[in-house]
Amino acid sequence: MYKKLNILVFLVAFILAYIPFVRTHGVDLFHEDSRDFPSFYYGARLAFEEDLSPYVKTNLRSIFKDYSDNHGDYYPYLYLPTSLIVFYPFTWLDYAVAR
Repeated sequence: MYKKLNILVFLVAFILAYIPFVRTHGVDLFHEDSRDFPSFYYGARLAFEEDLSPYVKTNLRSIFKDYSDNHGDYYPYLYLPTSLIVFYPFTWLDYAVAR
């Protein structure tokens, strides 16, 4: 009896805690721009379209001038070179569409 009650209490507590968490960190952030996505997009664009390294600061600064939402900041590409292959399809699209 107590075991079933404990499981029920746990499930209710989990659901009550999980729903606000998903709303706050999932659904509400769906329409916001990710901090990492500009790095993914422009890193792949530098590597595959410009034939430049996404790890060089001057390359990133020059390509981030096109990104108007950054308020003058640029985001370094901190990921493994092999990850560029995953982001390659983004280069087929404009930034707004890829986002």
